[in-house]
Amino acid sequence: MKVLILLLILGWSGHATTWTVKASGGTGTTLQGVFDNSSVLPGDVIEIDYNLTLTENVVLKGKSNIWIRSSRWRELLTPGWRVLPGLVSLMPTIVPSDNSRASLQVGYTGGHTDLNGVDTTADTIRWTFISDAQSRFANNMGVYCSFTNGGSLPAPLNTYTKYYLKNYSTGTLTGQMSLTPDGTAINLTTTGSAGMSFYSRPICTPADGQPDNIRLQGLNFFDGDTVMFQVGSNSLPATSFGPKNLEVISCNFTGDPTRFDRPKQGISIVEGEGHEFRDSLAVHIIGTTGAEAHAVQMANVGSVKLINNKLAGTGINIITGGGDAPIQTTQKDLTVAHNYIVKPGYFHWNTGHGPPAYSPCLYVDGTGAYYLDADPSPNTCANSACYVCQSNGTWAIDTLAP
Repeated sequence: MKVLILLLILGWSGHATTWTVKASGGTGTTLQGVFDNSSVLPGDVIEIDYNLTLTENVVLKGKSNIWIRSSRWRELLTPGWRVLPGLVSLMPTIVPSDNSRASLQVGYTGGHTDLNGVDTTADTIRWTFISDAQSRFANNMGVYCSFTNGGSLPAPLNTYTKYYLKNYSTGTLTGQMSLTPDGTAINLTTTGSAGMSFYSRPICTPADGQPDNIRLQGLNFFDGDTVMFQVGSNSLPATSFGPKNLEVISCNFTGDPTRFDRPKQGISIVEGEGHEFRDSLAVHIIGTTGAEAHAVQMANVGSVKLINNKLAGTGINIITGGGDAPIQTTQKDLTVAHNYIVKPGYFHWNTGHGPPAYSPCLYVDGTGAYYLDADPSPNTCANSACYVCQSNGTWAIDTLAP
């Protein structure tokens, strides 16, 4: 039985082709470029050189049954054991080139209707995008449209009907809608309604080509301003319309340990169904001052499994909901098992006048709390204003504290 289980884990496809991402001598030098290569087919493997750092915002779309892994993935393969921080050196690192977007997104990003972008005379809609998503709209592409925050779609459009883009212009980002490919343009009788906020406007998202059965193994995701890793775009009106069966194994998601203002979310799962995250780390997830940080955030999604992960965020480590979504329902079919959910000592800060007067202090998960004495001038750690809790529960001056 053990041999059979191991073969199932090791065997992705008997006919798979392995494509490589390397600084030189591989199939390509970027994950996005290799994934989008038309020769990469269902059942294939993309292997990334373990010591490579990729600076890009990757969007996995339009393909299914692809395994993306570290070139040293076998050394991480111990089913049922959480990956150790010391093994991150065996993982290729993905750093976002645009910190306002996720290092990696699974699934399409939609386009919001532009402010005053609906023309009921010409029956056209003008879209605006937060990224390069305009290249993902094309004539005869099927889309689903939805809205949140109390808005409404231009009549007679509705959220559960698949529409097709007609006369779409990549220059003006304007097009019409029809019920069939190359069909008659729909007569738009109202402009719909939305607030001034970008995210309160109706959004249309590609309906076809959502990824299915993508496996990620042994990858290191580092830094980012808002979200490090995202599944979907929180815009489709049904979970069955989004990405399906994403499997994330032995990966690391970590904010910059030298900074205490980002990212706000480590893993954001906001579309699709059948996703599983296991044996992974999502740590140092620290939002800006006053912003709530989440190790894992879920909304607008079907079944999800979180198995044997370490989660460390300053706010709510696992949150279901927390924002508007086209599907106004409670998260269902959620499995959370064998996770280590923790707030390390260094997440805790306090300040006062004079040295800290209380003990024992807080020391958790190998790190201690911080204290700032407001009296020294200049008020800097180098001037002995900072204290850190030691493993024995006592305070010590730390001139190198962040």
